[in-house]
Amino acid sequence: MVKVGTVDPVIAEQLGRTHPLARHLDDFLTGLANAGASAHTRRAYRGDLIAFAAHYGEEIAKLTATPIRAFLAELAELSPASRKRKRAAVASFTKWAVRHDLLDATRWTGSTRSRCPRACRARPRPPTSPRSWR
Repeated sequence: MVKVGTVDPVIAEQLGRTHPLARHLDDFLTGLANAGASAHTRRAYRGDLIAFAAHYGEEIAKLTATPIRAFLAELAELSPASRKRKRAAVASFTKWAVRHDLLDATRWTGSTRSRCPRACRARPRPPTSPRSWR
């Protein structure tokens, strides 16, 4: 378990403790650590999310897809693997924020959580047995 209540020193050094996203980034990374994510993943996500937070300096409740798209557009010169990792870090962070009610799910177009009750998301799967394919 990772200790809760203190901001990661790297986040505090690079963003400052008063940055609107500092506490949320720390909570997200703590959740990753408690879920068993590797130290390498957490370190990479921390760097990617610090870069995103430096790009976006407002409260998390005001976050929309527009600043995320702008941040990702600035990464064109990076390798495809780096771009994908940064995109995954920001996507994981925003999904975490929606799950923790820090972001309004109705503002995120990809979220079925706000548009569809649980029953309609449970779609029947096609048969997987070769016998049923005949």
